[in-house]
Amino acid sequence: MHTKAKRTGHAGEVIVVAALALAVAMILLLTTPISPAAAETGAPDTDDRFFTDLANRIVPGMNLGECGPEQAGELQALADSRPEEAGRLNFMAAHVEIYSEEAVRTALKNPEKLDFILMLPFQTPDDSGLDARIDLTEGIPYISQFDSRWAYHAYGSGVIGMTGCGPTCLAMAVAGLTGNADANPARIADFAEANGYYAAGTGTMWSLFTEGAAAFGLVGSELPLDENVIRAAIDGGVVVASMLPGDFTDTGHFIVIYAYDGQNFHVHDPNSAELSSRTWSYSDLAGQIANLWSLRAA
Repeated sequence: MHTKAKRTGHAGEVIVVAALALAVAMILLLTTPISPAAAETGAPDTDDRFFTDLANRIVPGMNLGECGPEQAGELQALADSRPEEAGRLNFMAAHVEIYSEEAVRTALKNPEKLDFILMLPFQTPDDSGLDARIDLTEGIPYISQFDSRWAYHAYGSGVIGMTGCGPTCLAMAVAGLTGNADANPARIADFAEANGYYAAGTGTMWSLFTEGAAAFGLVGSELPLDENVIRAAIDGGVVVASMLPGDFTDTGHFIVIYAYDGQNFHVHDPNSAELSSRTWSYSDLAGQIANLWSLRAA
């Protein structure tokens, strides 16, 4: 009797320990962020476990109710034509209800942002990126708004990766013109919100590039739409352009015009390294520009 009791007790202990281990494993799975960098290796598109783990983190409260079969079909069609991104696109199609319409449009239009968009529903807007420093080895640095250091930093109605083109453009200007490596998009986004340079339903206010820029050691002034004026302004400074729907955006957007090579302008688009790698004639840009500001060191 005594021996049997000991064996039964030991088995019960094993069961309890195993149950606790399973519970801990599930908690870790559901609470541990999966870095967007994981997708950059290409592994997620061939690793079923990655997507299974991600699907296991979906809870009913994540359903936005903005997208349905139409958007899922568009994602699946793109997956068929882009096998290197098929895993991520098919995952989004299968769980399209947790993505906003804007997120799906972004994924369809801009493959560069696919890793960021894939993880967007699983990330809570936060205060990341405040301690990041900008690389000053080039004149006017290129900064991406969906850089993983600050992509999920809260800004306005969303996160910098989606809504932060304005602060990111100002960060490029401040870092490049003043040498302030601490002027990252997260810090400027917080400054913009705290000082009234973000308006709900509108986004970044144009006054960020005049009044707001002064707080970071820059002089900002509005410019007329004129090729010679732009060329003069980027001699020792940069120009921030508010863009209309066209090559750079479907709604509204900011880019930095920072150089002229004698024929075309060079731009930094915080939303696309690919568009930033091209050169643009004045005629290419002019019809898409809503407003312009010159920025130079005070």
